[in-house]
Amino acid sequence: MLYEALTGQVPYEGDTLGAILARHITAPAPAVCARNRELPPAMDGLMRTVLAKRPEERFRSGDALAAALRAGPGSRR
Repeated sequence: MLYEALTGQVPYEGDTLGAILARHITAPAPAVCARNRELPPAMDGLMRTVLAKRPEERFRSGDALAAALRAGPGSRR
């Protein structure tokens, strides 16, 4: 939902639900800054963490994400 709020688009599209799900599993999401040029470049890194395929690479909690957003888009976990 955050990706869509920032870009106005969902990260993955496809002709079928299966195609969309396959992209969610295998493809990295398009960079948010490529879809919304008003975002600071560091937001791409923050969103890569949010959308990481491997759970250990993501923020540990919603609170950790909120803290990173308050600190600025260049912060991590």
